[in-house]
Amino acid sequence: MTDRARRLIHDPGHGALHRAARVIIVSGGLFVFGREVLDNDQFAVFGLFGGFAMLGFGDFGGAAWARIRSYLSVTLIGARVGGWLVAGGVVDSGGTGGVAGWSA
Repeated sequence: MTDRARRLIHDPGHGALHRAARVIIVSGGLFVFGREVLDNDQFAVFGLFGGFAMLGFGDFGGAAWARIRSYLSVTLIGARVGGWLVAGGVVDSGGTGGVAGWSA
């Protein structure tokens, strides 16, 4: 590796490597859990992309406990929004009912 490449790929403390490992372990684990244990392809794909989005794009700093608390908060908020989406789908009868249920 050249000196220039070494300067461009500088990761003190291997923070990017740890983050990437965390993303692949959690996202891959969710995919395998949904596909093999639950036998639910939709859960598997949603878990894969959701885990990647939250862990890969979410940048929560601080100590480990503060990051865990932040990730749990995002998960709970996402579950709440998912509940509203399901409720809107239940209310929808093929017309504007879903929109009315969502905006209520």
